[in-house]
Amino acid sequence: MRFLIRYLEKKFLRYLAMGMFVASYFDDVFNQLDKKGVTEEIFYLIRKYPAYELWITGHSLGGALASLAAAKIVHSKAIPQERIKLVTFGQPRTGDSGFASGMASSLSFYNYRVTRARDLVVHVPPRVFQDYAHYRTEIFYDNDMKPGAKWIRCVGGDEDKNCANKYGHVLNNKSSLFI
Repeated sequence: MRFLIRYLEKKFLRYLAMGMFVASYFDDVFNQLDKKGVTEEIFYLIRKYPAYELWITGHSLGGALASLAAAKIVHSKAIPQERIKLVTFGQPRTGDSGFASGMASSLSFYNYRVTRARDLVVHVPPRVFQDYAHYRTEIFYDNDMKPGAKWIRCVGGDEDKNCANKYGHVLNNKSSLFI
């Protein structure tokens, strides 16, 4: 239960903009990695190869961390935002609607969240907890994602009803029985 409470708490995202919050858990993990020099190494590579594009990607928790890294790098202005490419896979909701709006405007050139049919992870934490939200743009696979599989670019914002949200994963009071 302590983990769930910690997971759902939010922290002010100090390196993106005012009024934006992210889940404490994601922020804590990101800061642990950051202390080990992960983003400093990225900044070093940006300086060493100034004409290169920067691709940032991650799966599940790694997707949340990738979005925080992208936010920090955009805020630093170390590289023009049009050269930052963010692609995540099965990313949970990382922050609130302010964070989602900030990510959408800060990384408006190339920013995609890839989701797959019936993946529960992309629906947590539930929106009912402290306004958690996804940023755009969702790329949805309603299939097994094998090479050549069809996908949809979702235009409905935070979980388009024709994409991952169409399966209606609901965490209700009974969900707490499994904690």
